[in-house]
Amino acid sequence: MANTNKPGVVVIIADPDKQVFLVQDKTDTHPIPQARAKLSFWGGSIEEGESAPAALMRELFEEIIVDPLVRAVIHNMRRWKEFELSQAEFGEATYQCTVYVSVFPAQKVLEMAQILDPPGRVTEGKPLLLTRSHWDKIKVGRAGPGFMASLDVVLEEFLSLE
Repeated sequence: MANTNKPGVVVIIADPDKQVFLVQDKTDTHPIPQARAKLSFWGGSIEEGESAPAALMRELFEEIIVDPLVRAVIHNMRRWKEFELSQAEFGEATYQCTVYVSVFPAQKVLEMAQILDPPGRVTEGKPLLLTRSHWDKIKVGRAGPGFMASLDVVLEEFLSLE
C-alpha cells in the first residue's frame, strides 16, 4: 500500500485448512521505505473510479509476472470482507481494505511459491510460503518481520474462521 490513504484491496492465497499462505516479503529496496522488510498480501491501492476487483486484477498483473498463475488466483478468488485498518507506518490514521480469498490445495500453494521463486517473477519483494506455525512465531515476536499496514489483523480474523 502506498502513502496515499487510498482504499486498498488484497487477496489471501491459502490452502483450505489455513496452514499455508503465499504472501509477499517486501525487500529492503521497496520504493516505499515503510514497506521495506515487511510481509504483505498481494494487492494494493484502488485508484479513483476503479472497482475493487479491477484494482486487484491490475495489482496482481503488476506484481506477478506469471500470467497463468495470476489467472488461476483471479478465477478462484471470492470477496470476503471489508476492514478499516491502521496505516500508522505511513503517518495516516486508517484506510479501507477489501479482502478477497483464493483457496487452493496446499500442494498447489507450494507449487505457486516455487513458480514465483526465481528472480524477476515478482516485481515487489519476493514470494514467501508462510506456514501457520511460522506465523504463530512471528506474532509473538520470535521470528521475522510482521505484516505492513495492519494486515496481521486480517490474517488473524481469517485464521479464526471455522
